[in-house]
Amino acid sequence: MISTALTDLWYGFGVALEPHNVMWCFIGVFVGNMVGVLPGMGPLATISILLPLTFGIKPVGAILMLAGVFYGSQYGGAICSILLNLPCHPPHAGRFGLGHGLRCRRAL
Repeated sequence: MISTALTDLWYGFGVALEPHNVMWCFIGVFVGNMVGVLPGMGPLATISILLPLTFGIKPVGAILMLAGVFYGSQYGGAICSILLNLPCHPPHAGRFGLGHGLRCRRAL
C-alpha cells in the first residue's frame, strides 16, 4: 500500500516537473504577482479573471498555472500591503502595520 502511494507520488512529481509544466507554473507566478500587487485584487479575484487563459492549455499545465497564479497573487498582495501600508485583502491585514514599519526603519 505504501509502495503504490510512493510510486504514484514519484509519478506525479515526474509529470509536474516536466519543462513545459514548470514553464506554465512560472508564467502563472509572474502574472499572479503582477495582478496581486494591485490593491483589492486577492487570489480569488485573480484566478477568476485569469481562468480563461487556461482554456487552451493541457489540463496539467492549466492546473499548475492556476496554482502559480494563486501563490503569486498571495505574494504580490503582501508586497502591496507592505509598501503602500494598505491591507490589500483580509489575510494581509496584520502585515501592513508591521511590514511597513520595518520597511521604514533606518539602519543604525
